[in-house]
Amino acid sequence: MNNFIKKIGLLYLLPALLVTIAACKVAESPTGTNNPPGTIITSLAGVVLDEAGQPVAGAEVRANGKKVMTTKYGTFFMKDASVPSDRCFILCEKNGYFTGSRAEIPKQGGVTELRLTLQSNAANYSVNSSTGGTITIGGASVKFPSAAFVTSSGTPFTGTAKVAAKFLDPSQNSFYNSFSGDMTARRADGSQTELLSYGVLRVQITDASGNKLSLASGKSATLTYPIALSLQKNAPVSMPLWYFDETLGMWKEEGIVAKSGNSYTGEVTHFTDWNCDLPGRTGTIKGRVTCSNEGVSGVYVTVGQRKIMTDSAGYFSRRVPMNTDFVISVDPIENGGLTASDVTVPALSDGEERTVSVQLTVCPAMITGVLVDCNDAPIAGTIVVSYSGKYAFHFTTTGEFMQRVPAGVALSVEATTFDGNIALIKSVGILNFGDKRDVGRLSACENGTSGEYYDINLGIGSTYSTVLSPDGSLIAINGYRKLGGLFCGVYDTKTGTTMFELPQDSTAQAVNFSADGTKLLILWREDSAIVVNSLTGYVIQRFSDVDDARMLSDGTAIIGSKNSSNGGGSLSMKLRMYSMTDGSKIKDLSFDEVGAWILVGIRSNNQVVLVDPSKSQTGVRIIHWDIATDASASDVVIPNAYYYVGGTFSQDLSIISLSTTTYNQFNFYNTQTGAKFNATPINYPGGTSQRETGALGIANDATFAAQGTTNNGQTPAAPSTFSITDGALIKILATQSQSASYRDFKYSANSQYLSAIQQYYAVDPGSIVVRIWKVK
Repeated sequence: MNNFIKKIGLLYLLPALLVTIAACKVAESPTGTNNPPGTIITSLAGVVLDEAGQPVAGAEVRANGKKVMTTKYGTFFMKDASVPSDRCFILCEKNGYFTGSRAEIPKQGGVTELRLTLQSNAANYSVNSSTGGTITIGGASVKFPSAAFVTSSGTPFTGTAKVAAKFLDPSQNSFYNSFSGDMTARRADGSQTELLSYGVLRVQITDASGNKLSLASGKSATLTYPIALSLQKNAPVSMPLWYFDETLGMWKEEGIVAKSGNSYTGEVTHFTDWNCDLPGRTGTIKGRVTCSNEGVSGVYVTVGQRKIMTDSAGYFSRRVPMNTDFVISVDPIENGGLTASDVTVPALSDGEERTVSVQLTVCPAMITGVLVDCNDAPIAGTIVVSYSGKYAFHFTTTGEFMQRVPAGVALSVEATTFDGNIALIKSVGILNFGDKRDVGRLSACENGTSGEYYDINLGIGSTYSTVLSPDGSLIAINGYRKLGGLFCGVYDTKTGTTMFELPQDSTAQAVNFSADGTKLLILWREDSAIVVNSLTGYVIQRFSDVDDARMLSDGTAIIGSKNSSNGGGSLSMKLRMYSMTDGSKIKDLSFDEVGAWILVGIRSNNQVVLVDPSKSQTGVRIIHWDIATDASASDVVIPNAYYYVGGTFSQDLSIISLSTTTYNQFNFYNTQTGAKFNATPINYPGGTSQRETGALGIANDATFAAQGTTNNGQTPAAPSTFSITDGALIKILATQSQSASYRDFKYSANSQYLSAIQQYYAVDPGSIVVRIWKVK
């Protein structure tokens, strides 16, 4: 299949989001096939947004030993999770954000949908630790005494503390979006209650380096909450304080606040979310959102301080505090433009159930269809409708869906299966209010997009090359910063956390990891190399007098090379083996071939792989040199082929890709035998004469990654993965935008992760962006 990517440029790929890693977990319950008493089976699904309403992508979602990742749209789907029957609880953690949480009553055999918004924990306030001080947040305040802070080890902290703080105002419609839990709380006597909130303060204290600080023993901070105008009439003279217990999954009573004017004040001795709330008994409000006497699913209904999603028939049910009037409303911003008249509900009595009807102003537009797998069988997953840079979601356990969508705007629809495959985007067009359109079967098969990815943005500059650790958990990046110069660092693939960076005035270049990922070989300046701990950067060993080097996979030694001129313009390479224990030379290898030899790597811990691309008339020569016997294990010449510096080998060095003499085609060869894997040459995407450097990445599982062009070479095609035997498309990779261009594709040794450097002109000018996709 020579013209294997000619249709990629026709695909419409929506923008993805830069993320750092998040972790979500459901409160622990037993695992196994036997569902224990008190638990039910449900599918947990939902979306995680930031304060701007944008999806948080790449979040890790965990529940009872299961783990899934949020897509580029911030959605997650965990099929058949075992959770407590009365209430399931989710925590979401993400670097750069306060911990978020949500609790819901699970729906047995169906979808339990959870939405939450993560708030930034940027430290925008400073407090002198010696004198203390007061910070003010949206009318609320926190007062710190002098000498109040200690480090994690209990040592008194001196200097300037950085404080991140947010105030959740109960009078705002967005209040519940970031509220922890679901208003369920435990009193000091162990009894359970429901809360009416007068406001939440969340505070984190760190030093300048981001290390957590706490209040010292015997010290307390003073919290002040403004009383919202709507709550002032019935505000009591005092009420309990509550902190959110992340293990219990609900609020716990601790402390008290007293009313002074139009505010409440109280003291706390530790920091988490602190909720100023009135406890009480509850009633239950039940309702249905309808249009033309038909229930409407997926409407996000505000019920007093709480919010809930209508089910497939338009029904909803919520516990509410007794003796308190409240309003039921439909926010058009949260519901794709849908509106309804507010319903004012007089106070319920203890244990009372009351039913209301919410009538939409106009009937929504709807789409229907079925999500299917490669066998055309219905499959559980998420339906994503995009419009004007916004998104709407629907979750299905059966594959069938009927989803309300915005009217009057152009729509496109795609779908993600619960196990991560994504169907190609399909254009829907513009629907009017009340319209229904069948979009047919959405097939999430081999032409799906890889939706799980991570972006690492290192500021203004450029990236030269990358190296993934064997399991893909770490990535070494070699680059240049506009401010600071050259750099070489190691970063956590999923979170982007910096493990270490070498001094920025060095010319260091990371080359290869040991098989266990604990060691990293770095070429240092022009004639030396070092091996460092890949997590800390601690130098394990130094080696001198080497032009190039590779570490054995077991990390016990390195092979160093030294090039020399033999006169008359000919070159030769000498190989030496050095000990990791003390850096001493173990032995000289007798390899003594003349040519422009390149040290490619070490195969199977015992063979040095070298390539000489200089023989343009005869082809490319590849030698495997056995370290133990100090002799050639294989020596092949691949004719009518071209190799360029940076040419592509698979991670295990068993496969090489080489251009044909016309440059716009390539073949895959066995590096020891020279046998060709593909029957006919494979075209470069778009038919352009792209050279080998950075064009391809080859996995150990006989797949490869490439990005070509469409529109006669004028437009980047979507980067994708393919089979090396025939060039058949396997998976399309998610991109930042339709114009995003990538180079230097690199796989991890386990073939699960693929990295590439994003060209600077595709994002912010001059930014260093590396994207890592999970492809298996």
